[in-house]
Amino acid sequence: MQHALVIGGTGMLAKATLWLSRNGYKVSVIGRSEQKMQQLLDQNPNQLTPVIIDYINTKKISR
Repeated sequence: MQHALVIGGTGMLAKATLWLSRNGYKVSVIGRSEQKMQQLLDQNPNQLTPVIIDYINTKKISR
């Protein structure tokens, strides 16, 4: 099984994220919105690994 990492995969890239997950990829999805992430998980939960983080806030992720 192939793996894909989609940064911002709950917004404009949501369709791409779902396409990957439905076409044999295990997809790690980085997103900021818990609500949008849940909407993705409701559509294909077995192939998606959610990572919720505000990647705009560089101070939080640069430790």
